[in-house]
Amino acid sequence: MKLIPAEKGAAGIFQSGRVRCRFFLFAAILPLLFTACDFQYPRDPEKTLDKVLSRERVVVAAVEHPPWVFLSAEGQLRGAEVELVEAFAQDLSVDIEWRHLPDYLALRGLTSGDIDLVIGGLEQQQVHSVEGAGASYPYFEEVFVIGVRAEHPLPEQLEGAEVFVPPDEPLDELVRGEEGVPTKNWGPEIAFAALPHWALASHGLERSNIVLRRVKRVMAVRAGENAWLMRLERLLRDQRRGLEARLREYHS
Repeated sequence: MKLIPAEKGAAGIFQSGRVRCRFFLFAAILPLLFTACDFQYPRDPEKTLDKVLSRERVVVAAVEHPPWVFLSAEGQLRGAEVELVEAFAQDLSVDIEWRHLPDYLALRGLTSGDIDLVIGGLEQQQVHSVEGAGASYPYFEEVFVIGVRAEHPLPEQLEGAEVFVPPDEPLDELVRGEEGVPTKNWGPEIAFAALPHWALASHGLERSNIVLRRVKRVMAVRAGENAWLMRLERLLRDQRRGLEARLREYHS
């Protein structure tokens, strides 16, 4: 057995005692530090989530963009994202105060605190272009492609063929870039259509390899309201599986 000199043994015991003392002191102070700093993560600097829950109402700006958001013939808001917001409000046990606004005013309303949430099939860059507006994670990728009637061979190039382009989507220049000729007439003589991927089956079309654009769809909240954003994104993750069916239901 190896003997430890008395002075070294005593120093080791003393050093060990100091370490334990520091540990217990740190453990005692740590909760006080968190309390003093009002430690909470995620945080809402403007308390959006708390305000929505306390007043039992969420203020939602709806930007018209079928089939995501649109006004029905009866003047009621309808659409795939309207259904998502209704599910969100039910999850929060709050009512919805709807405001039908153009995109810029809706997004500006977030920065002033007048609006809690903006919907309307928004794109990431559209939200980021307004200072103070923050985007959710891209919960859905919409791919605009050239669809082809089943009896027609799939093309590698359009080569001057007429392509139906829906009036509510800015795809004309993209179709021209693929050497196609945009048209707003959708008749049996037209073999091609520029549509989102989820709409092809309802028109009896097959998907070609010609991709016009990819769009990452988001919702918008006030920038920095992370507790509110995380609560919203939890809902989007839960609901996104049935989104394509909702879009087809409202697609004209």
